[in-house]
Amino acid sequence: MLPPNSDVVLDVRGLTKHFPVGGGGPFGLGGERRLLHAVDDVSFTLRRGKILALVGESGSGKSTIARLLVRLYPPTAGEALFHGTDVMKLRGRRQLLKYRGQVQMVFQDPFGSLNPVKTVAHHILRPLAIHKEAAGGRDAQTKVHQLLRTVGLTPPDEVARKYPHQLSGGQRQRVSFARALAVNPEVVLADEPISMLDVSIRMGILNMMAALRDERGLSYLYITHDLASARYIADDTMVLYAGHVAEVGPSDALMAEPLHPYTQLLLSAVPNPAAGLSGPAEDLRSFSRSVPEALGLGGKGVLHGALGLRHRGEAAGRQIMLLGVVPDRFDGREVGAVGG
Repeated sequence: MLPPNSDVVLDVRGLTKHFPVGGGGPFGLGGERRLLHAVDDVSFTLRRGKILALVGESGSGKSTIARLLVRLYPPTAGEALFHGTDVMKLRGRRQLLKYRGQVQMVFQDPFGSLNPVKTVAHHILRPLAIHKEAAGGRDAQTKVHQLLRTVGLTPPDEVARKYPHQLSGGQRQRVSFARALAVNPEVVLADEPISMLDVSIRMGILNMMAALRDERGLSYLYITHDLASARYIADDTMVLYAGHVAEVGPSDALMAEPLHPYTQLLLSAVPNPAAGLSGPAEDLRSFSRSVPEALGLGGKGVLHGALGLRHRGEAAGRQIMLLGVVPDRFDGREVGAVGG
């Protein structure tokens, strides 16, 4: 249990998620049912008013962690202590509703997360009503307009009447943030909130997130594959590889001097106009082949070898997972039917 005055908002310990794959019927093509290790023994802390970036290539487990924390997926193992309470053990609608009023999520696709036949006002009124954050009528309308102003959507009365298809991608993502802010959360899980936006408007979203952090004391888990944006906005960065934590540290230090071979490979994959297209990150295939080699996994592909968590090494306030090999990301044990 964390002390009452602790600035740790979310303390994640040994979070693990395995998904059953293959077998189980005609669409599984028969064969043995196996487990995909999407997330394995991930631990980190999120502090009040801080931004922790979670970075890694596609399939590394970033979004799975966010969905576990917001309780969209049940965990295989592990704890997530929100102010000392393990939210993975919450049961019943009332407990989950209270928790979700404190921890909100903004999804990657702003159009897919909004109902195309409902107005902007509806999307913000809905959480206000469910969490009883407005008295109704004029009070609710006033709060909708306040939230739209907060995220930079003006004039609010005009924006509130629009439908998602009448907005730009950046405006839709701002509506998603307004919806999340409607319940006055302490934590926002932002799952690649700028990846589907034009480069020209990404900075506006990042600056809005930083301003909300400063004004409201919000804590963010910022999920991204964009290392530049992680360095720009995040206090600390955690690097994931194949469901395991590879390295954690202050963003500036981690980007300037990465200690782990996988972090070094990620940074080498960032396009450099001065260097042209040559180098280890010339294309995705060469990049994927170089990861196992650098990690001492021989000729195994990225999905057929992963980091072990043999022990941790620390340097200059950083944590790095020393190399150990897990033979396969898949577990051959049989499991029950999905949902069983």
